[in-house]
Amino acid sequence: MKTIAFIPAKGNSVRIPRKNIMPICGKPLIYYSIKSALKCSLIDEVWISTEDEQIKKIALRCGAQVDDRPPSLCGKYISTEEVMIEFAHRKMFDNIVLIQATSPYVTYRDLHESIKMLDEHDSIVSAIHYKRFLWTRNSDNIMVPITHGKRRLMHQEMNLETYPYYQENGAFYITKRDILLVDKCRYGEKIGIYLMKYEKELDDFEDISEVTKIMEVLIEKGYWN
Repeated sequence: MKTIAFIPAKGNSVRIPRKNIMPICGKPLIYYSIKSALKCSLIDEVWISTEDEQIKKIALRCGAQVDDRPPSLCGKYISTEEVMIEFAHRKMFDNIVLIQATSPYVTYRDLHESIKMLDEHDSIVSAIHYKRFLWTRNSDNIMVPITHGKRRLMHQEMNLETYPYYQENGAFYITKRDILLVDKCRYGEKIGIYLMKYEKELDDFEDISEVTKIMEVLIEKGYWN
């Protein structure tokens, strides 16, 4: 079984210019995703998908392989699935680990443990335990609760048994090549949840401070040594 890591990294990011290579704790943002994937013993190859020459140089210097993204897949409204599917038509592998560079706190241990979950699932989604209350409108246009009844659990009562709700944190996804090509989707029918502590993605300038604080803690623990 061949498992690859796939890290999409456009040069023309929208909200933060050159976001994927902006410095975080002294390293380009994409450095952390690449190094975590390279350090995971269950990943055979690490690929960066980009059209940007500077990102290509940084990725190669970090030890990743580079896939030249076609210009037709560099637009603002191109989905990640479209990029993955085009790649999968040209490359052979069994499993693909989609890692978002904007979630640099993904460690090699996260990747290792989640890939092992493929023994019992066809795809994996990273998530956090969701501890907020959701509401929606019913057919009569009346607000009704989704995640709770009239008795609201206190925060300290919420665990995965009493409050079994999850929220994707967008950090990484794992699926099989066949599922990606047939279903045109990053997950299949038998989905496993890999629970994480963090949910913050680096998408806007106001995210930089919080992401930096998270990374300082993890770097101190030696995950990228």
